[in-house]
Amino acid sequence: MYFQGKGWTRPRGGYDKQLVMPTTRNVMKAVLLAPGPVSTRQTTRNMSSSFKVAVTKPKFLAAASQLHKCNLGQLIETFGYGSGSRPLPVFIKKPPVEMVAMLKMKEFSDLCTSDEYEHRFKLPTPASIKLTLQAELISKGLVLPQDFQLTDSKGVNMSLV
Repeated sequence: MYFQGKGWTRPRGGYDKQLVMPTTRNVMKAVLLAPGPVSTRQTTRNMSSSFKVAVTKPKFLAAASQLHKCNLGQLIETFGYGSGSRPLPVFIKKPPVEMVAMLKMKEFSDLCTSDEYEHRFKLPTPASIKLTLQAELISKGLVLPQDFQLTDSKGVNMSLV
């Protein structure tokens, strides 16, 4: 029995649903299918609603570093949100043109198809990827300006381009 007042809440998904812990492979898929050219723990967590639990920082780092080792993108840490901020791990995805052949390989075919990847790569960048972070990644030459499409809640384009 769960107390419905302060401090206690009902378990996510209800009382009778089984919580599923995400595997590294599931988180790798969520990182690749996050909208836009970059992925952070926040965007991956938003993609992983089927896990019923939040993606932790260690899980995100394990998945992103595995993708980095497999040459599917680049994992960096940046201080994009002010002088006193903590380092933010960011996974920079390769452009779809470079990923077509790699995603057809047997070891990556279960992650996503090249069509899925291209579609998700071209989607508007989530609001959690702030303009300051976008500008920093562009200035370092890690991402092309035309790869970012940022829209607000009303669908208005707010990108740097």
